[in-house]
Amino acid sequence: MAIDGYQGDLKSLKGLPLLIDEVKFSVIGRTDNKINLSPNNQILIKPLPKNLNTRIVFSGVESYQQVIQAQKIAPNSVIQGYYLAPQVSINNAISLQKK
Repeated sequence: MAIDGYQGDLKSLKGLPLLIDEVKFSVIGRTDNKINLSPNNQILIKPLPKNLNTRIVFSGVESYQQVIQAQKIAPNSVIQGYYLAPQVSINNAISLQKK
């Protein structure tokens, strides 16, 4: 099971009788270049990849500061967003697929 765009308290996930293999946190729309996770959630995230083999994904990353913060919160996380892969026009996407 994957949880996409999660913004709640990670403690609430403990009661789910499911194996969660991915939790995706969205950071889109932040103007202060910070990833909005409470200190409690940051502590809870750290053991997930190692102990439960849960992949942590930060989506919507738009600045270098957010990349650094995501790496500090979860060093083995996946980072997605405009900072790493800016938008591509449809014409450019078609030509990239042909290559």
